[in-house]
Amino acid sequence: MIVQERPGRRRALDTVPDAELWAAITDAVSAAGHYRGPGMTTRAAARRLSALGRVVDLAAVEVRLSELYRAGLLARVMGGGVSRWRVTSAGAVHASRLRDRDLTDAEAWPVVAVHLADRVLLGGHPAALSPAALARALAVDTRQVLAWLTIQATHGLVVQGTAYDRPAWLITPAGRDVAAQAAELVCA
Repeated sequence: MIVQERPGRRRALDTVPDAELWAAITDAVSAAGHYRGPGMTTRAAARRLSALGRVVDLAAVEVRLSELYRAGLLARVMGGGVSRWRVTSAGAVHASRLRDRDLTDAEAWPVVAVHLADRVLLGGHPAALSPAALARALAVDTRQVLAWLTIQATHGLVVQGTAYDRPAWLITPAGRDVAAQAAELVCA
């Protein structure tokens, strides 16, 4: 589904973290391969980078993909007047490194804040954290989120507990304060 663009509702591509860009690229390339396509389109990558009704500029995405092409991380396939992109072996290594990186508090806590707000809006447990959902939002493997949560537990910011009779990671009041501060810094 393509989000209809409204004036002032753009998402600047330079605000998109490299890990999120590569997650969008690899997802779009994988989807194109699933349908036996020759590669992903620029529009497919842009659609995955558009968030919360804010769309990225298609021309900016094309420029960024062209830069990755010149760096040897993407290959371009032309057909029918449409550029299609494939990930090169160097690009696959780069994407893997991004996906396997250790999380920093600066990138994780703002995502936790958004995750908690989403859970409340969707009727989920207000203190439960979903490592899989956080991993998707951060464009990393779930094991990185679990490692990060374990570190946060040593600081008393999250605990392992039970939510709806199931094991869960729960945010503590101190952790909620850290998440709120991180969200304020991002919005400032």
